Formats: sequence, structure tokens, C-alpha cells
Amino acid sequence: MEKWKISNKVTAIVSDNVNNIVAAVQSGGWRHIGCFAHTLNLVVQEMQKQMNLPVLKLKQDVVTRWNSTYDMLNRVVSRKDAVIATLALVRHELALNTTEWQVVEKAIPILKSFYEVTTEISTEKQGSVRLKEKVGLSSRINVRTENSESRSTAQPRPEAVGEPSNSSASIWQKFDEEVSALVPCNPVAAGIVELDKYIQEPY
Repeated sequence: MEKWKISNKVTAIVSDNVNNIVAAVQSGGWRHIGCFAHTLNLVVQEMQKQMNLPVLKLKQDVVTRWNSTYDMLNRVVSRKDAVIATLALVRHELALNTTEWQVVEKAIPILKSFYEVTTEISTEKQGSVRLKEKVGLSSRINVRTENSESRSTAQPRPEAVGEPSNSSASIWQKFDEEVSALVPCNPVAAGIVELDKYIQEPY
């Protein structure tokens, strides 16, 4: 510090919380401040230990990767308590409300059907799927999506606890309008049609 003539300009040193680094800073008589990101990571890991959860990272949706949306939502729901607790501490404005969690949870069984079908197709040993198997895969998705819709109709979503923010409400309203315009009768019809086209293509 003296060599660089900055002794009077430094009031504290920021680093991770490794003991030898902290000791080195303190031995020089400087105030040590722990890195916020590193400290937050330690807090999250400690919370996971208290909940007896394995240390797993959340996954991000990737447009070009099959089933990444399913993987992302499934991981978030499997770590729901940890996500809620962490957001409450650091970014409460990002927390999902009750209705949004229900949307995510109800989407997973539908997306799982596509996950299973695409996995089965991509791992086919012969490199192609026979016509009979294609029909079976298509029927499986139709049945599961219809069952999901039936459960949704029989058990309507309860009202959310508290009103969503204006921006959140606007996003969901726009999404609903676009989906309704494309598939007025069946909200998953477009996905079924596209999958049918895909599995019927010649290899």
C-alpha cells in the first residue's frame, strides 16, 4: 500500500471468507468485508443442509435443448421450499405467488409426457421408430393431456393469496390472449400437432 501510495485511499478489503485470506487482511490492519455473493452461497448451502437436501443447482431453460423447460420447472418444484426461503431473504420481489406455483406444478405432468416421448425416440436403437410405436406415443400424449385438462376443470385453481403485480398480470394476460387465439379449444393442441408431424417424418 505504501509503495503504491494508496494507504490513505483504502478503508477496507473485500474477499471471500477463506480463513487465510481473512487473516492476511487483518494482519495488515485493514478492515475485512466478506464477499456478499460468497456469503450468500454459504447461507444457501447451510439451508440445504438443514433441510437435508442434496446440493443441486437450479437449471435454466435453453431454447435449443429438448426438454429443458421440463428440467427447469421440475428442479425448481423439487427445491420449492429452499427457493421460497432464499428469495424471501434476498429477492422477495421475485417470489412466485400461490397461483404461479400451481401453474408450474400443473405444467410438469404435461411436459413430462413430451419428455418421455422425446427420450424414447432419441434413444431408439435402430435409429427410427416403427409406425405402430409412433401411434402409441402420440396416443399417450393425447390421453395424458386430456386427463390433465379434466383434472384442471374438475378442480379449478383457488384464488391467489394477494393480488399479482401489474407487470405480472399484464404478462399473463398477454400470454393467455395469444394462446387463446392460436388454440381456442385445446391449449395443448398445437404441441400435439407439432409432435405428430415430427414423429411422422421419414428418417
